Amino acid sequence: MSTLDAASALQRGPSLAEQAYAAIQELIISGVFTPQTVLSENDLARRLSISRSPLREAIRRLQDEGMLNESGPRGFSVPPITTEFVAHLYQVRRALEGEAAFLARNIPRDEIARVRRAMESIEADIAEGRSHSFAHGDAELHSLYIDRCGNPMLLHLIGRLQGPLARVRVFANPLHAHLRASIREHLAVLDAMEAEDPAALQRAVVRHIDGISERLLQHIESGGGENGGGDGDG
Repeated sequence: MSTLDAASALQRGPSLAEQAYAAIQELIISGVFTPQTVLSENDLARRLSISRSPLREAIRRLQDEGMLNESGPRGFSVPPITTEFVAHLYQVRRALEGEAAFLARNIPRDEIARVRRAMESIEADIAEGRSHSFAHGDAELHSLYIDRCGNPMLLHLIGRLQGPLARVRVFANPLHAHLRASIREHLAVLDAMEAEDPAALQRAVVRHIDGISERLLQHIESGGGENGGGDGDG
């Protein structure tokens, strides 16, 4: 996403602060703003054609989510993705999504079957070296239980993780072997959904998230870097 695209995004949305948040977040996730980039309020206001008050609200929210750090008296920078950052992020994801899985009820069987078919198709794609369909299928799988947890506050907290998670996925761009491991874990999650066993579903989701975290940490420790893949492990 270019700076021009980000500025044009400010023409849509419920409030200027929310639009600024979404635009800056996308510039971070897409790699336009890197950990080497030092930003200022003046620079961001000029790039996005927005006034200071909604911009500051957006910056505070991005700081709360770990997407921006203070840098100097009036500057900001994108924090590097480190093993500590990933470990902390996935500890929180594990707790929140594990609870959502335990609370989820009335997941339609036809939806479970549809996502299972999608996973089997994605698995075949990965075997042939294609991974473009993984990200969409992964999001659908997780939404099956998250959207049915029945707890609006839990949904809100999980939603606040989506920006940092998206940034980590683009950063990591794991190998197809990692995606195959995620598909196996996804199928185990679907098995637990079909069994209508909340405790089993929670265990399957937690094992999956722990697996993702372990693979991401291995990727970083082995020298993997930010390469703009975008179809990374869930």
